[in-house]
Amino acid sequence: MPRSAAPYIPVDAIAFAPLQHAWDVYDPYALLGEPDERVVEALRTVSLKGVLAFALGCSEWVLQRLKNHTDDRLPWDYVDAKWASLVKWKLAYVWDPGHEGKDNPVRGPIDVAMRQITNCHRALKLAEGELDAAVIERVAQLVLSDSSGFVAWRDAALQRLQALYPRDQYGFGPATPREALDPAVEMTAESGIALAEAFVRGLDFSNNEFLNPAGLPI
Repeated sequence: MPRSAAPYIPVDAIAFAPLQHAWDVYDPYALLGEPDERVVEALRTVSLKGVLAFALGCSEWVLQRLKNHTDDRLPWDYVDAKWASLVKWKLAYVWDPGHEGKDNPVRGPIDVAMRQITNCHRALKLAEGELDAAVIERVAQLVLSDSSGFVAWRDAALQRLQALYPRDQYGFGPATPREALDPAVEMTAESGIALAEAFVRGLDFSNNEFLNPAGLPI
């Protein structure tokens, strides 16, 4: 079962709204449109781990929006594992999901979000990943019937990441917790390390195929 939603995601409001978005399995990226250049430019000023954190945060909006329409737990496990990787890279495996069942407006957007997480992870080695993260932002806006709450969160989260994890200071940056995307949580980059490590300690390594216990202890 999906774990608790981040406090800033209004799950009841978004999960029970009727699905209204279209989907094109043959050309989903054309349907999504170009990434928002303002988002891309903001992410270029954020630590590389912060870029992946933003991608994961956007993907959680997608998963919570569509959770009543699929019982597939793999995307949830993958997002958890990638949060763990922001503490230590070797804690998580990389996933290249197959395309089975991705031809509908539920599995299709989830598939694109998961693929873009993987693409973002790989691009970080080249000091990139902003475009991949910004694509997931487009997925979230597509699937949400009313994206105003998401957009408000997006802008606040980007400003917070820029303040806490500036790339010119950190490069890859320190361990980045889920709380880094929650404007209601007071933290610093230094205190965020303990939050991220506490999240990892709460994960079930025996029940998530994307987690690598060989990366323990943290």
